Amino acid sequence: MLNVLDLFSGLGGFTLGLEQTGGFKTVAFCEQDAACQRVLAKNWPSVPIHNDVRALPYEQLRGVDVITGGFPCQDISIGSSTREGLDGERSGLWEYYRQCIADLRPRFAIVENVFALRGRGLDRILGELALLGYDATWSELDSQYFGVPQRRRRIYIVAARDGIPAATDLFQFRERSRPDAARRLEAYESQLRDDCASIEQGGKKVAVFTRQRTDEYAVRGLSSTLAKRDFKSFTDVVLHKDGTLRRVMPHERLRLQGIKDDHLDGIGLSRAEQFRMNGMTVPVVRYIGERILHDFV
Repeated sequence: MLNVLDLFSGLGGFTLGLEQTGGFKTVAFCEQDAACQRVLAKNWPSVPIHNDVRALPYEQLRGVDVITGGFPCQDISIGSSTREGLDGERSGLWEYYRQCIADLRPRFAIVENVFALRGRGLDRILGELALLGYDATWSELDSQYFGVPQRRRRIYIVAARDGIPAATDLFQFRERSRPDAARRLEAYESQLRDDCASIEQGGKKVAVFTRQRTDEYAVRGLSSTLAKRDFKSFTDVVLHKDGTLRRVMPHERLRLQGIKDDHLDGIGLSRAEQFRMNGMTVPVVRYIGERILHDFV
């Protein structure tokens, strides 16, 4: 069993995905948002929650095998007004993640961020991991290919302290290069559209409309990328047969991340707090955890 320190924990998506493999156990969270802390405390009552990645008690965390975290993306994402990348006030918290790796020396680190990281800091992160003595491999993974109806592209980096053997294909790049890969992907996408273009409500199907970057709504088989701003300006709506519209509800947003409906129950969160809840797509994290167990453990 690999012990995990879960940084920037949010709803606990990293922990949920890794726990589902049966080979990981989270021993500490680090999350500053009070509402998210309540979610973590409800679902993992025995796991301590640290409040500030800049002031972690390293002496209490010695011996962790894995550090995970999706550090803030605000200064990296395409919609960023500053575009300061890893030098920004929020995304600059990567420095504390890096320092945590340097001090605790886990066997593995798993880093997540938006796909814009490719041009706004990925090379720097890989270089800094190398200076710490970690081999690293990365891939862009899209949630829609892991069984949930959401188009969500994210960069995932896996760093290994003891090196990555040359024959190891952690992200299964060779599988993607098979001659029949395009055909199999097309068939999967078709099946996903058939399954997810509507939501069952009381035995009746209702259409889901998704607003694209053009700000036009269209019936889609996939939700647009979930965002915290949706509690102010929602991007997915449901059209009932009687012509009434409503936004996609918080428990439906959880499903789009592969999280059970009751994850937020019994905490007394406001509706705005529930809509702000966002994080890792659980099946994607589970896949990465399974690959680590298969190739390294």
